[in-house]
Amino acid sequence: MDGNVFVMVVMIVFISMANGTIRKYLEYRVRMAEARGTGGDRNLVRAIQELREEISALRKQETEAVLSFDSTLQNLGARMQHLEHYTLGDGAADRAALDARARRPVEERAA
Repeated sequence: MDGNVFVMVVMIVFISMANGTIRKYLEYRVRMAEARGTGGDRNLVRAIQELREEISALRKQETEAVLSFDSTLQNLGARMQHLEHYTLGDGAADRAALDARARRPVEERAA
């Protein structure tokens, strides 16, 4: 019976010491998590801000590309109109030369 009481006392002391140690460890982990959480929030806010800036830059680049493409199309259209006007000319004779159905002189064979 005396042995059982000794084991019981040792177990109670061990459990109470383990309980205190575990509680201190968990409090330490909570403090570290809170410290990281605050820094993590700052890092997260900074990362979000960087992403917003990058998206803004990409939107600006896209707008510039669209405007550049549009001006290039307008330049090509103006060139085509100029070439068509220059090639076809204003006279009917010039257009007749390009017309596939126009009558063409035919050489006659000498007999």
